[in-house]
Amino acid sequence: MNLAQGFDPISTAKVEESMIELKQRYTIVLVTNNVKQASRVSDMTAFFFMGRLVEIDKTDKLFVSPKEKQTEDYITRPLWLTVFPIISICRPNILLAL
Repeated sequence: MNLAQGFDPISTAKVEESMIELKQRYTIVLVTNNVKQASRVSDMTAFFFMGRLVEIDKTDKLFVSPKEKQTEDYITRPLWLTVFPIISICRPNILLAL
């Protein structure tokens, strides 16, 4: 379920603000196809394609300079073609292994 799917921009911002506050105390695993939302709220991002982990890195690094061509193709495609989910990890001081 996309938490902010169909929300207006103000409501979406409130959901994201809540996520940012909660991630100070809890680890949140967000599975979404909303690349922009993932880039705004997460610390780490993993891109899976057809059940295979393609790439995982710090969110700001992955979205600016992905190592894998498949990841780059996915995050730069038009929004209406973005159908496969990515996994974003919003975390405090917890090391998470996937």
